[in-house]
Amino acid sequence: MGYLSSRQWATKQDMVDHIIKNFKLVDHSIRGGVLYGLYPYTTEFRPAFGIVICLIEKFGEGEYGYKDMGESDYPYYFDCPERILAKSTLPDTSGWRKACRELRAAKLLAFKPKHGLIIEWQRSELPDWCEGERLFRVTHVPRHPRGYWLYTSVNKPTIAYRITKRLLTSLNPYIRVGV
Repeated sequence: MGYLSSRQWATKQDMVDHIIKNFKLVDHSIRGGVLYGLYPYTTEFRPAFGIVICLIEKFGEGEYGYKDMGESDYPYYFDCPERILAKSTLPDTSGWRKACRELRAAKLLAFKPKHGLIIEWQRSELPDWCEGERLFRVTHVPRHPRGYWLYTSVNKPTIAYRITKRLLTSLNPYIRVGV
């Protein structure tokens, strides 16, 4: 299916207001070019809620459009906030909500170095170059055009290494002791 667009939606906010009114959204969130909304519907027994996903697009000067789909369509957009996921009462037959939560957990677990951070590696056996050390201080070295991260042993400052992203993900530090 295509996009629904109108010159009546001169701004993104005009179109978002239309979507909120049209779907009678009780909660919504916009992440980039995607709107996640919680809409009410009625079953035989009680009120229920589902999630609509709208892809937002600017087609030209003063014209916006959107393409809507339901969570059961398994849209390939997984940045839906937990507050909206938790309120949906539809059965997760497509597995989309589960995928949203799994990807969020993976992002939360992804290690992002920070200057001055002291970390402890999760693995009991580290590569030989670590010489048995497990606590390292993270330092950003800006000399390279993009800079790089240096990991220096807290107990033995002579042990310092630049660790590649690939090795960093396999080591997976698990304790962020402090900054």
